[in-house]
Amino acid sequence: MIALLWRVTGGLDEARSRLLCKQMADLSLLTIDAGVPGGAVALHDVVRDYLRAELASDVPAVNAALLSAIAATLPPDPAAGAAWWESSEGYVQDHLIEHLVDAGHTVQAEAAAGSLLWVRARLHQRGPTAICRDLERIGTRTALSLSRQLARAAHLLSPTTPSHALDAILCSRITDAPHWDPSALLAVTPALVNRWSPPDLPDPALIRTLTGHTEYVNSVGAGPDGAWIATAGNDKSVRIWDPATGTTLRTLPGHTGWVTGVAISPDGTWLATTGDEGTIRLWDPATGTPLRTLTGHTAAVNSAAVSHDGTWLASASNDKTVRIWDPTTGTALRTLTGHTGWVTDVAISPDGTWLATAGNDRSLRIWDPATGSLLRTLEGHTAAVNSVASGSDGTWLATASGDRTVRIWDPATGRLLRTLTGHADWIRALTVSPDGSRIASGSDDKTVRIWDPATGESLRTLTGHTGAVNAVAFSPDGTWLATAGNDRSIRMWDPATGTPIETLTGRAGAITTVTAGARGILATTGEDGIVRSWDASTGTCIDTWTGHTGAVNAVVLSPDEVYLATAGDDGTIRLWLTFAGSAVRTLTGHTGAVKSVAYHPDGNLLVSGGDDGVVRLWDPATGEIANRFWGHRGAVNAVAFSPDGSWFVTAGEDATVRLWDPDTRSHEQLQTGHVGSVEVLVVGENGRQIITAGDDGTVRIWDVATGAVVRTLRGHGGAVTSVAVSSDGARIATTSIGGALLVREAGRDEPLTMMRTDSRLMSCAWSRDGFALFAGGGEGLFCYDFQAGSPTV
Repeated sequence: MIALLWRVTGGLDEARSRLLCKQMADLSLLTIDAGVPGGAVALHDVVRDYLRAELASDVPAVNAALLSAIAATLPPDPAAGAAWWESSEGYVQDHLIEHLVDAGHTVQAEAAAGSLLWVRARLHQRGPTAICRDLERIGTRTALSLSRQLARAAHLLSPTTPSHALDAILCSRITDAPHWDPSALLAVTPALVNRWSPPDLPDPALIRTLTGHTEYVNSVGAGPDGAWIATAGNDKSVRIWDPATGTTLRTLPGHTGWVTGVAISPDGTWLATTGDEGTIRLWDPATGTPLRTLTGHTAAVNSAAVSHDGTWLASASNDKTVRIWDPTTGTALRTLTGHTGWVTDVAISPDGTWLATAGNDRSLRIWDPATGSLLRTLEGHTAAVNSVASGSDGTWLATASGDRTVRIWDPATGRLLRTLTGHADWIRALTVSPDGSRIASGSDDKTVRIWDPATGESLRTLTGHTGAVNAVAFSPDGTWLATAGNDRSIRMWDPATGTPIETLTGRAGAITTVTAGARGILATTGEDGIVRSWDASTGTCIDTWTGHTGAVNAVVLSPDEVYLATAGDDGTIRLWLTFAGSAVRTLTGHTGAVKSVAYHPDGNLLVSGGDDGVVRLWDPATGEIANRFWGHRGAVNAVAFSPDGSWFVTAGEDATVRLWDPDTRSHEQLQTGHVGSVEVLVVGENGRQIITAGDDGTVRIWDVATGAVVRTLRGHGGAVTSVAVSSDGARIATTSIGGALLVREAGRDEPLTMMRTDSRLMSCAWSRDGFALFAGGGEGLFCYDFQAGSPTV
């Protein structure tokens, strides 16, 4: 690259360029790395700055000369000037945008950096952070918009197996780039392509999602300069993150149990974490070094807060006490008693003259930290008070409760100022913006709400978390909000953004199972107890059928597709006419939730299994029980008939798979294989094989004749929730709790392609023609068109 530059600017050939580089290296003006193919040089920053200063107004021309020389080696592109993405030079990929901007070619820079082919090349080379840096360097409105979209999807854009599947995931998640045409890119290799927009596309307010914790995340805090954040989780770890890139800077091990809280000193030189083993630990966030451990509480410590000057901190515990500590010595200065239950949270006024504590005794207490005396008790919540935060000037404070309200109080008088309602479940956390103009709250209803404390108005609801939201924290300048929850993620938001996301009516909501028929029937069941039918071409909900009184766990079409059978937590199986959507019969007999149901190939029998551990055969014409089968030790999670109906198979939480003869009631247990509950099964290869999956994250293929596992498929990072075989038996699709959808060719271990979602996936089903794959999850119904392409080996 240097030789190319010096050829066009100085007329040097490659030999003279190499000689000049060596002479400069001998003078310590640059460093040569001979270990890189073709050689590489590095300039000290001082030398680089000097050279740029010397060039001054010639900088654009020199950059333009280099770009012209590189472009001459590449195919032309009308918008970007050249097909830069076809360059194999790592330097070009890493520094092209910088050179284009320095050359004054902003339009070309925007066209190049915004090109699908460039984004794809950079994604495979350096990952999504590099692409965002390219776009932010350009700084135009279009570039920044694409950068933000990529940042929101970055946690889904890590390398895949196979590698080409990353292209489909990229195109699936970036839906607001109208100039992108993914058809040519995705036609070459097997791919899953959105039939409609995924229902879990992020709220426009989302900036990025941080992943790494392996259990619930309980607390989040921002460093005083906003350059880092700290999180604590049930995986016993504390993590320090770069919020600009979403990368983990360091992990702080040491707690022996769940880490429940994090509090940061005003100058950011230390942070405190609390744990359910009863300790508070102090750390240096810059190095991850543990500074000291504070002991004295006799039960789990739930949270901590640091005074405005950093000279003391307070902790709240399940031992019903609040303790005030000297962080320099680790000495307990005083113990505050008075709560009659667990103390859940603590907040300190900005001037340090009072502290407030919240408890599951439904009270809020105000204390004098200097003396430990109780100043007043505030009551009014009708459930546990889970969180407390002070207003920026200390003239008011806010509390969050299991009674689904946020309440604002005057700490000087104890008077309730206003009550904020809107959350649909327990409120776990709240925080106040640095200027006191907004409150953010997180709830078990999976949402974050932004409130105006002066009026009590709900300004914004942020959606995206797939579990309870346990923690919320504003940045020091209030420009972003970090939230964390039971979905193991930390999400960063722009709290000022208020544009609603477009969602097709009826598609949102947790879907537990999905089935597709030959005549265009597409039906799903949900945690809300509703059975829905859909237009398979658009994803529009056509009809809803009600009757179950709890979550519906299974749905199956009769062989002639006249009937639909559903099974639910209410212990019933219901039969519906598919053309009318009306319930024709309710089958009762199970003494617990029914987990699975399947039709006999000729439609004259149904088999079901559930929490009561009993397998039942039914006559669907009468609703009567034809037979009962015992053998599983625990819930029966999955059932299926063989293609000829001569046997059926069941799987259960006892980790066993069993074959049954419906006439003799005898059964045979297949050889053991799964470690943990077996959740799903299907019968494949014309009844010669059984495919199972479960909590151990594996998919196992069994030989029916021998009862042995012939192949074990891995690739999912968590529990496998469903398996679907295409009608021709050529492909197997699987979903996982982690949101991945994998497609394999029958007989091969490595996936043909895959898709990632931001939703736990619970079920999948192929269309009868094998050209579409439907998936149901925590955020709704997905559909992908399967493109066979030409698989790379």
